[in-house]
Amino acid sequence: MRTVCKKYLILIALLQIIFTFSQQNFSGKIVDEDRNSMNVVLVFNSTKNIKTYSNISGYYSIEVILSELQTAFAEYSKLNKLGD
Repeated sequence: MRTVCKKYLILIALLQIIFTFSQQNFSGKIVDEDRNSMNVVLVFNSTKNIKTYSNISGYYSIEVILSELQTAFAEYSKLNKLGD
């Protein structure tokens, strides 16, 4: 009985370590096609429902679970208004 309790305690300790180290901050820089920094770009963690924005230099940092990391982007084009 005592060895069973000891095994469960070891298992709980190992799981705690795994969960503690699996959540990390992910950071980076957002740039456009000309490699210019892009500020105020939304970075969203849908698993934890938290968000952040890139700063004036394009840098951001957000808490993520690395095993669930996904990236997505949307591309926009400039529109020129003709005549009026």
